Amino acid sequence: MALGWHVSEPNDVLDMYGLEVLEEILFGNNQSPLKKALLDADIGGDIIGGVADFGYPTGFMITAKYSDASKMTRFKEVVQETLKQLMTEGIDEGLIDSALNKITFQTKEAAISEDNPRGVIYAINAYQSWLYDKSPYVNLQFSGYLKELAELAGKGYFEQLIKEKLVYNPLRTAVILKAEPGKSDQFEAKTHQQLQEYKANLSKEEIDKMIAKTQELIKRQEAPDKPEDLAKIPTLTKEDLSTQVEEYPLTEIPFNEGTHFYQAEQFTSGIDYLSLYIDLKDVAAEEYQWLGLLSHLLGKLDTKKYDVATLQRQKDLYTGGIYGKIDIYEDKAGQLKPYFIFTRKIFGIFF
Repeated sequence: MALGWHVSEPNDVLDMYGLEVLEEILFGNNQSPLKKALLDADIGGDIIGGVADFGYPTGFMITAKYSDASKMTRFKEVVQETLKQLMTEGIDEGLIDSALNKITFQTKEAAISEDNPRGVIYAINAYQSWLYDKSPYVNLQFSGYLKELAELAGKGYFEQLIKEKLVYNPLRTAVILKAEPGKSDQFEAKTHQQLQEYKANLSKEEIDKMIAKTQELIKRQEAPDKPEDLAKIPTLTKEDLSTQVEEYPLTEIPFNEGTHFYQAEQFTSGIDYLSLYIDLKDVAAEEYQWLGLLSHLLGKLDTKKYDVATLQRQKDLYTGGIYGKIDIYEDKAGQLKPYFIFTRKIFGIFF
């Protein structure tokens, strides 16, 4: 089941960023207010929601997965009740700040990511407004809009956004996708019957001609490309590649007895990345499975000081994430060394 609203158009740039932050506020994790309310009401086995870019209009969708059509009325009620409560009682200031911080991390990291084709991503973002005769730069100038949102947050901006874009927005729809057991088998059987009826109306010559055309197509698909066609494809030669490896200045600082802190200055959009490597050479092999489980549970359980909801909010408020994993590295002597690695990213002002 899904609920959807038409919430903005390409010229509503500030609201577009505001809706992305609102998505994080409402659905960022299982403890987020609207997602938690829907899960607690047993509306679905999983709840996802947020901004949906359809082209000129932008939607805001809430989808309940693993649900039942009979729950649609209650689905609507819980959504309206929760949104009205947030609208009238106000959204927790810490929740807004943590959502803003998380979105800021995501946008800044997208600007420096080497894992994704940044040029393509920039072009897609530019086209979201450029295609409709708006400036191609507005969706790239995120810092100014996020700063403005932070200033407006204390003035009821997000509560007003909920009111105008969701609670009292008449441009809405509700959709139910209901499973029909055996439908795929029925469709295949019907298609098979239609093909058999079509074949029965063909002459032997027409069938032979169709088989010949199919064999010709298969032969063409399996044939290697001609050398003159391959030569038209732009390629890199060995001479085009540099043998020079970029070296980053590495500073070694005593960190603790028997350990060292290594720091490398690079452009990271103001984000500091810190990894702590714990040597596992004295850990028994059979205990690695528990360390693997521990790495997945980090930040997902109650602690002595915080319940899981507060812990998640603190992480989002002050960091871009805290993670754990086990990895194996090979030293210069060819020896394999296992490490448990704690990684966190944080803006330099909090270092």
